[in-house]
This record gives sequence, structure tokens and C-alpha cells, in this order.
Amino acid sequence: MRKALWVAAVGVLLAWIVWWIAPASPPSPVGMQADDGESNPVVSDPREWVAKLHRGDTEVELRQRAMSSDGKPAEVILGNLETIGRLLPEEVPQVRATISDLERVRERWWRQAQSRFERSGDVLDNLEFARCLVDVEEARAALRALEDDSYYVQKGDHAMPAVAGVRYVGVSVARGDASLFVTIALVVANHGALGAALEYLDVADNQAAAQACEHFNRLSQDQRRALIERFRTAGDDLRRKDPELARFFRAGLQITDRDLLVRR
Repeated sequence: MRKALWVAAVGVLLAWIVWWIAPASPPSPVGMQADDGESNPVVSDPREWVAKLHRGDTEVELRQRAMSSDGKPAEVILGNLETIGRLLPEEVPQVRATISDLERVRERWWRQAQSRFERSGDVLDNLEFARCLVDVEEARAALRALEDDSYYVQKGDHAMPAVAGVRYVGVSVARGDASLFVTIALVVANHGALGAALEYLDVADNQAAAQACEHFNRLSQDQRRALIERFRTAGDDLRRKDPELARFFRAGLQITDRDLLVRR
């Protein structure tokens, strides 16, 4: 399995850069459409709406079709986005340097994650390795997307719609006295290494979850209840640092009314 691992690095948050990720996708990745009479263009292909926002000549309303609770098709409004267009020529190297610096930091952290996993072979260390992989491949993809003009610039709010198959990297940049927000849109299908990293992360997460459930459910009921009580009374810091609590009680897993650990 280790031969299939990719070089990766753990992400960090720098004081002068803000990163956003949209891991969740809308219920369905099929197209969006506008109602008659709407003034704002409604578009679905990320390359299309990012290009419009990059030009800065329009406000784009994003919608996506989904299934309602009664099983009927419905439209979800993802939001309106309005921008001031693109970076000034002298700002592009600043953004590129910021992302390059972060990429180097993530690669340094990757070496630490790789070393831990090679020593332990533990599924949680493998999961952290996989997360590092996504982080570094995302930074690399952001550099390529910046060169391809897959970005737009906003003055104020910089919320990004959760569009299926799209991830975002956001960087702040100063223009005079104003702080602008640069959103780099990553269409995962256009970045093979990032897509492979996300697939590997999914495999690693499934492996860690399956092992956690198997180990926890083999314990006696008294042991399981003791762990559950320890988790309930622990603070956030202890929950992260206690190896047993971190292994069993994490996102994607839940306890049943029979005190068993299962996937959500």
C-alpha cells in the first residue's frame, strides 16, 4: 500500500492568506437553468461562470437541480456572485509567491507525516498522510489554475458555492488601502493528481473507519461504555490528544443505542 502513496504536506494557515475548501457537494451535479425574466445569467459549468466573474462584467446567479424531500426535482439557489474582475499584472506574482510559500511549507510537513506512517503503519497515520496529500496537491493545482485565469477577485464577501467537483483556494491581496479576496476555482476533473489524492483520502478514511468500528465493537460492553463516558466528559483538547478517543470518536462515526460504533 505504501508504494501507492503520493508526496503530500499538511496545510497551515498563514496570517496573510486565507484558504477555503468546499468538500461538500450539492445533492446532484446536473445542470442549472434560469427562470424566464431573470436579469442575472444563471450558469452551471464552472469554467463558464468563473470566466464571467474573471471578466468582472456581470453578476452571476448559481443554481443547481436537486431532489426535494418528497422525491420531486427542485432547484437550489447557490447564491449570487459579483466581482471586480481580475488581478492587476503586478498582483499576480504576489499571489503566486503566497501559494508557492504555502506549498513549500506543506511539503515540509508531508515529510513528517510520511515518516510517522512509515514507522507505524497505522491506519490513522495513513489517513493523516492522505490528508497531507490533498493539501499539497491542492496548492499545486491552485498555481496551475492561477496561470489559467481560473479565478476572480472580490472586494467584500467571499463565500463560495458548493458546486460538485469544484474546490476553492482563497488568497487575500492588498490593493491600495483595500484588502481584496482572490478566489481560485479548482475544477477537480482538470487536475488529475488532485483527483487521485481525493480518491486516496476516501480509501484511507474508509479503511480507518472500518478498523475503528471493528476494534471498538470487539470490546466488552463495560469497556465500550467506559470509553463513551470518557469521551462525553473530555474537553476538545483531550479528545484530540487521547489516542483511543481520536481513533474511535471522529467525524463519520456514531454510537448506536446498543453502544456499538458504526458509520453514519
